[in-house]
Amino acid sequence: MYESQLPPRTTWYGKLVLLHYISSLCIWLSVELLLLTYFLRLEKGKWPSITTIANTNPSEFWNYIRPFFQCGLIAQCLTAVYAFFDGQVKGALCLLALEQCIRVVAVYFTALPLLKGAVSLRALLIVVSGWTLLSILRCLDALYARKGSRHGILEWISHKVFLLLYPLIAFEELFLLRTSATLLQTNPLAREFPSRMPNIYNFEIDVYLIYNVLPFVMVPSALIFYCLKLRNRKLKDL
Repeated sequence: MYESQLPPRTTWYGKLVLLHYISSLCIWLSVELLLLTYFLRLEKGKWPSITTIANTNPSEFWNYIRPFFQCGLIAQCLTAVYAFFDGQVKGALCLLALEQCIRVVAVYFTALPLLKGAVSLRALLIVVSGWTLLSILRCLDALYARKGSRHGILEWISHKVFLLLYPLIAFEELFLLRTSATLLQTNPLAREFPSRMPNIYNFEIDVYLIYNVLPFVMVPSALIFYCLKLRNRKLKDL
């Protein structure tokens, strides 16, 4: 789906999509503000030194940023749902959108809470800052398209930033999954979902097995999506 093919804003559905993008932009701007305030408060209004940032507790940083960041990711997944209902995401693109939604849940709603302090601050900064910047540019580009016009410079910047940051984000997400799989291997109780205790669904999933299989799906999916965006910068982010 291309941004220029978004539903007309005169319809109720078009207004819903418009509200979604405005809300998403507000959420991601809030995440960016949280990023700035978190580091500014470390040295009372001054930008902290590299040493101070390096000594920051990753678990504390993630807990501070997590609520708004996860809300932004949910909004990002809803974008793929809108594209599906519009009939613009079909076949392989539909599978790519599904894979990205599964990856978001696996990495940011399961792996990071499991890792807690075991993940490096560098990895957190790359994925959080990368997702935030890409999403802000995507929302701005979409809102310009809603007015029936395109902002050439914004579109160009958004495309170049995507080409630079997406490989870094994908690599760090893959690394986080592999680290989580290693941790699960040494913690059998955390491998089962739901827990071994009786549950109303009477089934369980081996999370460790899923985390070992998911990278084999993530790598080709990320490569395909990156190549599609490389060839066509107007292709809408899934």
